[in-house]
Formats: sequence, structure tokens, C-alpha cells
Amino acid sequence: AIVFGSGIPITMIGANVTLNVPINDHILNEIKKKDTPLTNTLARLTEIWWEFLGQRISHLHDALPVAFCVDPSIFELVKCDVSILLDGEMAGATLVTPDDQSHIEVAKSVDVSKFMDFFLKRICDQ
Repeated sequence: AIVFGSGIPITMIGANVTLNVPINDHILNEIKKKDTPLTNTLARLTEIWWEFLGQRISHLHDALPVAFCVDPSIFELVKCDVSILLDGEMAGATLVTPDDQSHIEVAKSVDVSKFMDFFLKRICDQ
């Protein structure tokens, strides 16, 4: 709540966007094809994580903000007022309201194909 109210320029990429970018068996197989120490380690760690989750899919929540820093064109942004509800049953929820005058840009969508190309190039071409 303090950060969003600070007035500093902020870009938020929420779960409503990051949940559109899964790592699944297809993506994991692309990573495994490279057969490097890095890709083999990432593949094994992903498999361990999936075992823990009990499902063969996970999401790249942290990789998307990093990608934004390198290539913002992957995302569609909209200026919004963002606040965190502090009381009641919805405490902790994020409330996003469009506001053309806001200092906060919120990712509305991600070009999944462009992001996956970006991600795989960096992971597999090392």
C-alpha cells in the first residue's frame, strides 16, 4: 500500500497476466532438447517442483517482470490507480482502477508467444 501510494513510477505485472504464461511439458521438452548443464538443471528443478505441486504445470511469475525490464513491448500496459485493501474479508486484495493520470502502469496482457521466444532464447542459447 505504501509503495503504490508513494508517487514513484511503477509497473505492475499481476497474476492475472502471469498465469497466462505456463511452463508445461511442451516447454520443458524444448528446454531439455538443448542438453546443457543449465538446461538439464532447470529441467530437473522443474520436475522436482512439479512433483511437489502435484501437477505438471507452473508459471513464470518472476520471469515476466524481468522480461519487461529488457523488452517492454512484450506487454500491453494501462495507467491505473492501484490500492491494497487493508481491512475486512478482502484484506490484502489489490484493487485496480483505470486512471489516465496515474503514475502506475499495470500490465493488461502479455504476448505469450513473444515472451516464450524471449525466455527460451535466453535459457537455451547459453
